Amino acid sequence: MKQELLSTAERFQTFLPHFSSNQRRSTITPAHTSTSNKIFNVGLDSDFRTPVDSEALKAQADARKKAEILDKQQDEAIQQHENYTYQLAVRLAEQAERRKRQYNQEITQYHQLHQRPESRREFDLNDPDYLRKSKPARTSDDDPTLTISSAQIFEGEDRSLTERRKRQQEQQKEWLNRQIEERKNTLDTELRSNHEYFEYLLERNRRAIQLDALEKECNKHMLQTVQHYNTILAEQRKMEEQQRERQKIENDRAEMTNTANSDLLTEPLEVGFMSAFGPGRINCPMYKGMTNAMIQKIRETQHVQREEKKKQREAEAKNERRWQDLMETQAKQAAQEMDVMRQKQRETQYRIAQENKFLSQEQEEKLNNFKKYVNVNVPTAEYFNKFGTSSR
Repeated sequence: MKQELLSTAERFQTFLPHFSSNQRRSTITPAHTSTSNKIFNVGLDSDFRTPVDSEALKAQADARKKAEILDKQQDEAIQQHENYTYQLAVRLAEQAERRKRQYNQEITQYHQLHQRPESRREFDLNDPDYLRKSKPARTSDDDPTLTISSAQIFEGEDRSLTERRKRQQEQQKEWLNRQIEERKNTLDTELRSNHEYFEYLLERNRRAIQLDALEKECNKHMLQTVQHYNTILAEQRKMEEQQRERQKIENDRAEMTNTANSDLLTEPLEVGFMSAFGPGRINCPMYKGMTNAMIQKIRETQHVQREEKKKQREAEAKNERRWQDLMETQAKQAAQEMDVMRQKQRETQYRIAQENKFLSQEQEEKLNNFKKYVNVNVPTAEYFNKFGTSSR
């Protein structure tokens, strides 16, 4: 574009009139020069000054007007050239801007058609819709894409929480509708039951009134019957009481006769051993004590038991002495064995002490040799203080 502007300026320059500064200065005539020298020559005496040359001044003014006209024409030509150059530059700039815009548009279109972001190799790292397009870490607990090292399945987590909550909400909604329906049915049933119960109460009251009247009539007849029956029973009871009184008097007389002649008052010893449960059993109410033979037999049995007890005590004392001797013997043997064991223990401890002493001396010699021949270069505190004192 710069070369085009230069070439255009050169072509335009050929049409301009060639008015240089030297040519403008050449318009002043020799007469004008001599006249100005005469006028402005201060070295001459004022008495000898020449008068003003009007013709020269007129020629000078005409020349100046012509120079001004030429300057104006030149300025107009330059202004026209500048306007033309500016318009040409504007048109060229617009053409360049259109070409640049078209070029950028073609580049953008090429990028959109052949260099889309989706075709880049690293687009998956910079994709703004990565989270929308990406699959979840796992779809279910038995997702085949999960490997051993994926660490996506954890015990106790609930992957179906959203679905389960949705189903629970639907189930709760269904339960609520069912409860509303059941409540409505319950209210209808309750109203119907109340109506039926009210009718039942009215019917029951009517029947109760009827039954009350019947019951009063029955009670009246029953009272009459009961009064007649009680009269008969009173007469029978009076007769039975008289019969029981006579029977009681007869029984009392028989009991007194039997008691006077019974074994309770005569007190025989043999009666106490006559029981209805069989021979050898005692009849407690009739028992009056043991016979002499029974007492003698008991005494003989006690004498035999005393003899057996004496023999048993003698045998126990003999066994006790035998056990005591055995315990003393075992105690002596245990004391001897304990003494022998203590002696062996003292010997073992002495031998262990000697071995430990020998091992301690050997360890001390090894430590001394290690310090004397091996660990000869022991680091001092000054060596450790050097660490951390510089940047290296």
